[in-house]
Amino acid sequence: MIKTKKGVLDMVSMWVEYVALIVLFIGFIISMSSGSAFLSYLIIFLSGLLTGRILFQNRKALPFKYYILMLVFLVGYTLGTYVSVGSRKVIVVVFILSNILSYYIHDRGYIKP
Repeated sequence: MIKTKKGVLDMVSMWVEYVALIVLFIGFIISMSSGSAFLSYLIIFLSGLLTGRILFQNRKALPFKYYILMLVFLVGYTLGTYVSVGSRKVIVVVFILSNILSYYIHDRGYIKP
């Protein structure tokens, strides 16, 4: 716990901010480490499939903070493409479409959760 002028700052209740910062850096580093545009698109496609599965599994009670974490990862990944190769627009579109595709596949029962 950290003491401030107004009292004690509870670090445990602010876990989302710390995880978001870590996820931002992870997305940035993963994007920087991909050497080609195809690899960059493949990584973001697989990330979209993973987040679509998370959305499906927790569709009844998914808190807003998980949407924020997914958005922060996407922002970190697109920030990394400024230095590496790949189109930022294509990355965002591929992420959204793969997210929808994964949710649809799970919803139709092609893949059991």
